[in-house]
Amino acid sequence: MNTDEIKFKQSKALVVVGVALIIIGIFINICLIAAYDETTTSMLGQVIMCIVALVIPLFIGILLIKEYIKNGRRMKDILERYGEANILAHMRQSTVGVFQKHQYSDKVYFTDRFVIEPDTAIIEYREISWMYKHVTHYKNSTTVSIAFALLDGTKFFLCDNADDNDITGIMQTCQRYNPNIIFGYSKETEAMHEFNVERYKSGLTQIAHTPISAHEMERSNTYERGKQQAINGTIALVCTLIGVLLCGFGLDWMIKDIGEIFLVIIAIPGIAVGVSLLVSGLDKMKNNKN
Repeated sequence: MNTDEIKFKQSKALVVVGVALIIIGIFINICLIAAYDETTTSMLGQVIMCIVALVIPLFIGILLIKEYIKNGRRMKDILERYGEANILAHMRQSTVGVFQKHQYSDKVYFTDRFVIEPDTAIIEYREISWMYKHVTHYKNSTTVSIAFALLDGTKFFLCDNADDNDITGIMQTCQRYNPNIIFGYSKETEAMHEFNVERYKSGLTQIAHTPISAHEMERSNTYERGKQQAINGTIALVCTLIGVLLCGFGLDWMIKDIGEIFLVIIAIPGIAVGVSLLVSGLDKMKNNKN
């Protein structure tokens, strides 16, 4: 799997919406104060309107910003714990499935240890307490995703636009690596999840964060080195061919036999290097492929 395009960078959507709500709340208050007319509205009524118009967007905005900071800190902690290069190596070697419903939607990677949406969350299966189908209605549209509720109380909503077959397959994958996950939404499953969260926060439930296998990382890194060697070998062969052709056109004035011998001499090193890199790279890729 190619991980070159993967960047662990948290989306700023939450903080943008949070700041926008705070600004809107302040703007509405300014408009209310500017439009205040004591003949039509009492002072108490005006104060109540200003408080309501400010407190609601301010409260929601602060919650969103707080969630952004919390998620960012969590992502940073995981990257520091395992190392970004190590997680990428693990993804190259151990990805068992990738979910992306549409071309422009976010990819969610499932390895044998993590659920990863690079701009949102890196979740260890053992952290997951509860999963359920999450449906959001807005005007005439409906968005379906999967809720991942963790033992520390955090929730992530991933796999947008998943259908029932997708959800079943994803839940089966997660259950394979953590048979203790609670599935489905109901008052009973919610109560079971809250009980799990209480146990975790009180220290009765522990999560062991084991390091990523050094052998796994070495195999993945060797595969990547082999791929780069194969690319370099191909480039060397192509450049040698282009060089031979250009020199051939430039040597028309020389005696034919001498020109051909000269072309062969200058082509040998480039061909030798290119073939060597290409064969070595393909061999590394073959022996270290997932």
